[in-house]
Parts: sequence; C-alpha cells; structure tokens
Amino acid sequence: MRYGESVDAGRATIPAYYRERAWSRLARFYDLLVRLSLLPLGGERKFRERFMSFAGLIEGQRVLDVCCGTGGLTSLLANRAGDDGVLIGVDLSPGMIETARRKTGSPVVGFEIANSESLPFSRNEFDTAFVSLGLHEMPEAARCNTLKEIHRILKAGGNLFVLDYSLPSGAFARLVMRAFVAVFEDEHAYRMLTNGSLATEIQEAGLAIQKQESVHGGMFQMIGARKVAGGTQDG
Repeated sequence: MRYGESVDAGRATIPAYYRERAWSRLARFYDLLVRLSLLPLGGERKFRERFMSFAGLIEGQRVLDVCCGTGGLTSLLANRAGDDGVLIGVDLSPGMIETARRKTGSPVVGFEIANSESLPFSRNEFDTAFVSLGLHEMPEAARCNTLKEIHRILKAGGNLFVLDYSLPSGAFARLVMRAFVAVFEDEHAYRMLTNGSLATEIQEAGLAIQKQESVHGGMFQMIGARKVAGGTQDG
C-alpha cells in the first residue's frame, strides 16, 4: 500500500480537552517555534535524530506517527522507512495536517486527521508506532486510551517509541523543569511530569518496556516498549 496521496478517515471526534482552534492557528508558526525552542539542545534535527537512533527503525515497516503535528518527525522517519515502507502521521488538528502534507513529498508518507483515542486503523496493522512530545498534552484518561489504541493497532511483537518530558535527578534542575512545564504547558503535562506516571501507563496498556533513556540532562525521556504476544490485552 502506497501513500502518494493523503486521505482523511472522515471527521475525527474532538475531545473536550482539545483546543482545536488554537492548534490550527498555531500551525503556521509551529515549525519556527519548535526550531527556536530546540536550539539550546543542539537543534531540531539533532534532537529528532537522537530519538530515531534510539528506535533503530528497520526499512520496509508499516509505521504510525501519533500526534504528528506538522510532520517534523514523520518526514525524517520517511528517509529510514525505505521504498517498501509505509509511514502514516495522524493528528487532530486540520491545520497541522495541512502543513505536514505541504512539506512532505515522499510517496511512502500519508497524513490523516484522527483522534488518538479512536485510531481509524485495523487491529494488528502496524509494525511500529511513535509518539513524540504528544502524550503530555492529554489528560491521564485520554493518554491511557491512546496507549491502549496503539496497543490494538500494533502487530504482536510490534514496537512503540515515546519521547516526552521527565524530571532530572538534580534538585535545581528538577525545580527548573517543574517551573518550565507549569508555565508553558497545561496541568495535564505537569501532573504527568511530577507523578512520573508515563512508564507505568505504557505498561498498563499491555506494552512491555524494553529500554529507557534519559536525555538532555534528564529533561526528556525515551521509552521503547513492545507488544508481547499472549498478553492479557493482546489482539
């Protein structure tokens, strides 16, 4: 299956917590904001490539990028998917998806408007899924529903790779990180950060954590998890 032309799976249901209008307005400036915010960490490309190296994506896979935004990670993943791979990015914001489509011309990449709590894909359809800086935007219930949906669409033995906030080990760094998230993110992100609940939520969705790595002084964490055949939630 090729994705030279993108197809929407109908109008996605918008959850109450999601600020659709705000995200669509932000879409035109989003790439610039990301580039500027990641400059202190070596730049956006270096930041994303470190995550891709952690994942070690194999060519020819069917890959889903959840909460893909304007497709920054999706576009880079396409370079590693190979000509036989299929890469689909999903996001709730029509503005973000429109921007992603404009800047990504690979025939193996497609984008769809979709609610991550109800993904428009079949059970056991994907080899690998990615979520980069998207889970902290959701309330805990929505986050857990999203992880269960990712479990559903992954094949047995399929992998999930997550990049998101974490608390550094040093007292001062922890204080700074808490303050940053409290000011620039919603209460959902602050609760996830301070509770340190992300890894537990991934496991509770039926995914077995294979590896974890702290990056950039512990401000971010990368988690690799696998859908193990025979688990209680195995599809």
